[in-house]
Amino acid sequence: MREADDTNARLEHPRERRQKAAMTEKYCKIDRAAGTFTLQLATWHNTYPLDTLERWRDFYVEQRSMFSKCRDTYDETIALLENALAERDAQ
Repeated sequence: MREADDTNARLEHPRERRQKAAMTEKYCKIDRAAGTFTLQLATWHNTYPLDTLERWRDFYVEQRSMFSKCRDTYDETIALLENALAERDAQ
């Protein structure tokens, strides 16, 4: 039975592999035409109005100060948002 379990564990549809890989990518992308930005972290993503970018950065800075055990995670998210702010302000 062990061999069958191993075989089943290795069988994964290519689409599922692509979806998992895509969800591990972390980014913050600006869509100027729509006036939005999309923040994608390890397991979720959402799109927000572009004029709320600073508020989201401030939110994560506050979260980092309240939950210091997760500091590395918040640092990464803050960096994504700050890079997006710099990109937005550069044009």
